[in-house]
Amino acid sequence: MYEQEKRRLSHLIILISYTLFAAAILIEGLLLDWDFRVILEICVALIVCWALHITGKVPEAVERWMFFALGMSGYIFYGGHGTSVYDLAPVMILMIIVYYAADAYDMIRLCVVVYLAVLLYGIAFSFRETFDFNVLSVSRLVLHCVLVCLAAYMTKFMSDRRRGEMKDTTEKIANMEEANRRTEDFLTNVSHELRTPVNVVTGLASVMIKSEADGVKRENLQSIEKAGYRLFGQIEDILDYTEIDAGKIMACEEPYMLSSLINDIITEQYAIEEKPGVEIIFDVDARIPAVLSGDGRKIKKIIRHLVNNAVKFTEEGGVYVRIYALPKSYGVNLCIQVTDTGIGIDADNLSRITERFYQSSRGRDRKAGGLGLGLPIVYGMVAAVKGFVHMESQLGKGTTVTVSIPQKVVDETPGMSVNDPSSLCLACYLMPEKYKVPEVRRFYDEMITHIAVGLEITAHRVFRQDELERLVSMYRLTHLFIARCFPNLSTASR
Repeated sequence: MYEQEKRRLSHLIILISYTLFAAAILIEGLLLDWDFRVILEICVALIVCWALHITGKVPEAVERWMFFALGMSGYIFYGGHGTSVYDLAPVMILMIIVYYAADAYDMIRLCVVVYLAVLLYGIAFSFRETFDFNVLSVSRLVLHCVLVCLAAYMTKFMSDRRRGEMKDTTEKIANMEEANRRTEDFLTNVSHELRTPVNVVTGLASVMIKSEADGVKRENLQSIEKAGYRLFGQIEDILDYTEIDAGKIMACEEPYMLSSLINDIITEQYAIEEKPGVEIIFDVDARIPAVLSGDGRKIKKIIRHLVNNAVKFTEEGGVYVRIYALPKSYGVNLCIQVTDTGIGIDADNLSRITERFYQSSRGRDRKAGGLGLGLPIVYGMVAAVKGFVHMESQLGKGTTVTVSIPQKVVDETPGMSVNDPSSLCLACYLMPEKYKVPEVRRFYDEMITHIAVGLEITAHRVFRQDELERLVSMYRLTHLFIARCFPNLSTASR
């Protein structure tokens, strides 16, 4: 495809040059009263060539020689007049340059032959009587011949050199692609081999944790288990990245339940939680269809990478994961929005965010761990499922990543519902002093609002224990949501 477009572009360059040449012949012919019939024939032939080029009904090789014949015909007609004797060389040098620019190297030698033939014919027949054969005139013609031959030689030299460089570059690219393929194969094979022993280590650690009574040993085993899960995740990232980088990633389409994917991700986050001071808030729209059709495995990995990346660069505050669906004619657009209160990204790094192995900080002072494959994998997987990614960030204030993925709907029943919404009355007890970053309180407020609206239930928010006690006395509460480790709730919870 590239070579075909390249040849078509070269033909277009030649045709545009001949069009300008024909226009010059037309103007000069009208001024000097040349044979108008021949000029008209050249113009008609030019129009025919344009039509054939636009329609593409003529083979490229035939089209190429037709353009050459057209140009040489105009050149012969132009050179057959005595007034053009000293213009033959500059015009032919321009033609040689055009052929060089159009990569038509095989026609440059023919241009020299045509120039010499037209010059000799003109000297012998056309302007023999009007031409002054003195030393100056002959020396000028000889100089013109030398310049035309030199132009042909230089263009041939440069074209041969360019071809050699292109050949070397092609060979280097092929060698680099082969080396890259071998590296990817090596990483894939190593990753597959590492998965089995890592699974054994994490499995044995999980079994030993259940039977270990000593607290210190249990903590050590839990550290081993978490490290194993983290290593297993990095191995999976390497496999995914090699598929994306090699262009071998494929998207499948099968029914899945989004609620099941979210539950797995929350369970994984709870198992490997390393930043207890960072709140992770999942806000899933209750009205999302229960069963969607798409690549659930990739969607799960996209969410996991976005959450892990947000947690990685957030030291204080929280990560808000908002998942909702927008109805479309083909089903829905599954929207995943992850907002954090982390360090943020400046404009320069934001433009390079899909770079291979990207890290916002590098070297020995790098604070965030990982291989730096999270966001490149997200971009690759989202592209594979025909979605798009939008990222906004402000340095020092956090980042918001929004992913939209088209999905078909298998079951339109809402993913979450209650039998009798009017019979439920919820109270949400949140302590403002527990959350030092104001955005976290806003995240929880939005989540509670979305739950109430999505399930069509009544929900009340309170921030102090006396407000909760007053709420209990005023309403018949059916459910109470509280944060962990709230003291003195015995009266209110009863």
